[in-house]
Amino acid sequence: MKAYLDNNVIIDIEKGLKSLDKIIEKINGDINEVYYSSAHIQELEEIKGETPEIKEKRTIKRLNTIGQTTKNRYLYEDMNNQVYYQIESPRSVMETLQEVPGTNEIMKDLMSLISREQKHQTRELLGIESKKLNNYAPSEVVGHLSKKLSQFGTEISFLDMINTGIESHPEGSSFGYSHKFAAIFEVLDMLGYWKDKETNKSNYARLWDSNHSYFACFCNYFVTDDLRTIKKSKVLYDLYGVKTEIVNSKY
Repeated sequence: MKAYLDNNVIIDIEKGLKSLDKIIEKINGDINEVYYSSAHIQELEEIKGETPEIKEKRTIKRLNTIGQTTKNRYLYEDMNNQVYYQIESPRSVMETLQEVPGTNEIMKDLMSLISREQKHQTRELLGIESKKLNNYAPSEVVGHLSKKLSQFGTEISFLDMINTGIESHPEGSSFGYSHKFAAIFEVLDMLGYWKDKETNKSNYARLWDSNHSYFACFCNYFVTDDLRTIKKSKVLYDLYGVKTEIVNSKY
């Protein structure tokens, strides 16, 4: 059985707040493989340090934590959006990502196009109340949002809106499911479903959240303590028939 750990769980393991053995024991599954992805490496840019030397030291420590926790088991997505199971050290992955910029920079730009004010206006225009929307079951969310869109006399569904947006993007033809996950995470948040607290970096953080959710699809378990990620992931997993079980690491 395979497990994928969200970055928040990796950080808690590094701090000694959690134990991988106890997490596996809680899942009560025969977990023999734990994986990481490029999303864990990309989140390294958020590590702070009073000096460049301190930042580098903390980065190296995180790379070691990821490598030791996963035994260098890596989920790799190629340019054709195919995902493979590999053995590769986090340091090697970081060096590769630094040499070959990916499309995440494009997604970052795309996810920053809509201002906070525009998002608020969109929710008001559609008559969406976040507290009520949050009470819908994951299987009901997409249908409810499609009904909200239909009140404007169009036949376009929530998923149609996502696909149209991707197709209209200059790089849309090369986008795979990881980008669809990112787009749906963003639109769900924009429409108020388990909306993240708005900060200068919340869009970037949501991109990593969606990446973790996507890569976890290739494992039996997605271990995360982020409630907003859990809720959005359940919508995506229901929409695409993903069988990955989402669990929190608290024990």
